[in-house]
Amino acid sequence: MMLPYPIRDKILLDIVKTNKYVGVSFNSDKTKIGTIAEVYDINEVQDGANIILQGLCRFSKDYPIDDNELYTQAYVSYKEDIINNIDEVKALKPRILGLFSKINKISPIVPREIISIIDTIKEDTSMVCDMIAASSDTDLDERQSVLNEVELSKRMRTVLKILNSKLNIIEIGIKVDNETKKSMEQTNREYYLRRQREEINKQLGDGDKDNKNEVEIYKERIDKKGLPQEALDEANRELKRMERMHSASHEYSIVATYLDWLLDLPWNDSTKDNTDISIARDILEKDHYGLDKPKKRILEFLAVRKLKADSRTPILCFVGPPGTGKTSLGKSIACAMNRKFYRMSLGGIKDEADVRGFRRTYLGSMPGRIIQSIKRAGSNNPLVMLDEIDKIGSDHRGGDPASALLEALDPEQNYSFVDHYINVPFDLSKIFFITTANTLSTIQPALRDRMEIIELHGYSQYEKLKIANGFLIPRQIKEHGLNDSQIEFTEDSLGEIINAYTLEAGVRNLEREIANICRGVATEIVDNKIESEKINRDIVKKYLDVPKFKTISDIEITKPGLSTVLYASSLGGGIDLVETVKFKKEGKLQRVITSGSLGDVIKESVGVALSWIKENRPLLAEKITEYDIHVHFPSGATPKDGPSAGIALVTALVSLFTDKKIKSNLAMTGEMTLRGKVLEIGGIKHKMLAAHRASVTDVILPKWNKKDIGELPMDLHKDISFHFVDSIEDVLNIAFDNI
Repeated sequence: MMLPYPIRDKILLDIVKTNKYVGVSFNSDKTKIGTIAEVYDINEVQDGANIILQGLCRFSKDYPIDDNELYTQAYVSYKEDIINNIDEVKALKPRILGLFSKINKISPIVPREIISIIDTIKEDTSMVCDMIAASSDTDLDERQSVLNEVELSKRMRTVLKILNSKLNIIEIGIKVDNETKKSMEQTNREYYLRRQREEINKQLGDGDKDNKNEVEIYKERIDKKGLPQEALDEANRELKRMERMHSASHEYSIVATYLDWLLDLPWNDSTKDNTDISIARDILEKDHYGLDKPKKRILEFLAVRKLKADSRTPILCFVGPPGTGKTSLGKSIACAMNRKFYRMSLGGIKDEADVRGFRRTYLGSMPGRIIQSIKRAGSNNPLVMLDEIDKIGSDHRGGDPASALLEALDPEQNYSFVDHYINVPFDLSKIFFITTANTLSTIQPALRDRMEIIELHGYSQYEKLKIANGFLIPRQIKEHGLNDSQIEFTEDSLGEIINAYTLEAGVRNLEREIANICRGVATEIVDNKIESEKINRDIVKKYLDVPKFKTISDIEITKPGLSTVLYASSLGGGIDLVETVKFKKEGKLQRVITSGSLGDVIKESVGVALSWIKENRPLLAEKITEYDIHVHFPSGATPKDGPSAGIALVTALVSLFTDKKIKSNLAMTGEMTLRGKVLEIGGIKHKMLAAHRASVTDVILPKWNKKDIGELPMDLHKDISFHFVDSIEDVLNIAFDNI
């Protein structure tokens, strides 16, 4: 390929004239290989000459003879093409030619003469690669990278990479051009329609509301708002931009929307806190039964606020099973404090911009949910409830919303929270943030560290009866158009609903079933079948059909090999059976089968239980080695894990191999060691409430959990006998009457 090469130095020109061949290379760190070229023609001009060079082959400098600023004389080595993989060369060649052809169809930047030359030499793969690289609008570094590759397949991959990059740039350019053209057409259309409307309004004498008037309105709003200095500067800056725009332009509406957001925020609008503790206590007690811990914490905050008006607002996190009153308690707290309330659900959020806002450069951008909640609340000190904070997601495209919340929930930083859309600091330190969660395990540790955790456990049956009579039944009677004379619930009927139709930690399903009965009674009254209904156990079955849940007394526990275990989860507490069976070994090795969606920790507990029995019960050990064993936890679709089933597993296996059943209405929970010690476990209140719901009368607990029993409701102490144990021997003595 022939290319012009300008020379402006006379000495260098004289040297070229006396040599038929020259070597061309550049003094660059990237230059490994140069080009030997034939001097084809010299065209002298006023300030030098343009020489036409014909590239011949590659060379590398071995060592110089004469080196100066203008030129270098050196011994060189010619670089012939190296072909290590002929199959790869054959595979890459059609891809390069096809890509080169596609680029020229989309954007014809290569002269037809060059394309014709490439067509004539396409059998020479090396020359085709060099020609395409030299003619495809490549920069100097890209050309040098091709020149540096002596091995042909590597050179072809380099050319292919360059062509792919060029194609991508061309396609992006075409896409941008099309979008710009489309946007311009839409803008022109809107401009034409707005001008038409303005002309019509002018003819009708209704054209006074022009751009100047709107700018004056915004200026007046800015002056009256009393914005902080940074917000004021930003508002005035945007207002000056607006003055220079036509009201029909797209940018004008963007600026107007931004100013509306900036001016609608309650920068200085606050509600006055109610610091009268007696009034706040009455409101909280009226709206919710129980929940002593969160109520106490709110009253403590109000007491401190009364003594020190600028005290720091806490950030609370209510953790508990569904239906325990976390969200509704937030509303009551807002009412007790005389603050505006706004609830923001975080479940499923995966984009950081949902929290921190979208930058104004994006089409349709808007503030994040925190700033939106403040605007909708209408004050700068509302109570904002961040619901389901444990269900925040994350996405590699949208960032981490939990990390974005760190600034908002950190008292050391949130006085200057910057939303990406508003782009000026807003003080969040006056806001009372309360978050809710079903579990702490899925909350980011750094986020959890910024919150004060308050656990809301489930309710006992006594508490549920109080809540049903005091809150749920009156509300449902009113919502269904009934009155107290038309429907009455007996205590037995409520107990039946609680135990046989809901069996939950909270009261959400309890209210749902009460609503079902109210609808049924309302239908009967409208059909003139009855005038009123007294709801007893039989009437409950009439409206709610057959019971949905079984209590422990309904489960067959009369045969050996069974034990009952208590567990805790994000949905509250529950009770489950441990089932064991044995059968003669089929081979030399003993098999231990586990089933029921068990995690690794429970499976390890099975092994620990068997090892303890073999070590401490020699007579049973001989029997155990003769059988294969299957351990199963019912509710197989529900995943289960944790160490709390340790003592229940030992009890079930001992029962199986001694052929003795355990006591009735006995449940247990506790981790065991290989030496037979019973260790402390968590979730005691959830588990004890589950035991109470299931009518359990005796519970075996580790002695280290004795301190947790004091927090339980009094009715649990009346109905359940607690047995505290230190070792597996203690467990077996209680379960089997001194086995």
